[in-house]
Amino acid sequence: MFIWHILTAIIVGVLVTVIFAVIFHRKGPWQNVGIFFLIIFLGVWAASLWIVPVGPNIMGIYWVPVLLTGLILGLLMIAATPQTRVSEVQEEVIVKGQYEEEREYPVKEKKIDTLLWAFLGITSIALLIAIIVGYVVTG
Repeated sequence: MFIWHILTAIIVGVLVTVIFAVIFHRKGPWQNVGIFFLIIFLGVWAASLWIVPVGPNIMGIYWVPVLLTGLILGLLMIAATPQTRVSEVQEEVIVKGQYEEEREYPVKEKKIDTLLWAFLGITSIALLIAIIVGYVVTG
């Protein structure tokens, strides 16, 4: 069962990552596909151990709960994405021959909140603990 749980988590993780990163062009709060996949992968793996099995049984895995878990985790991470805001205006002087033009360009400020990084660390550790405990409990 261990191998099927990992394969299921990889398949669902890749599927959800492709849906959000490629189709919707969203990668979560860290703008990194690898981190997005890691959270989805660990969450789906833990879900395959702890959530009550429902739906069709294919290769010993109940796919409905793990697919829904992957999609819900993806939606939660996209919802946690901070908005990019224009915070200041940068003035640039362009010299063209004898004429001098002043143009204003918006500067996009991108902040990576430490709260999001703490969320990543705590979530990863909690999911790993849930996976380990899931295997210990089920034997």
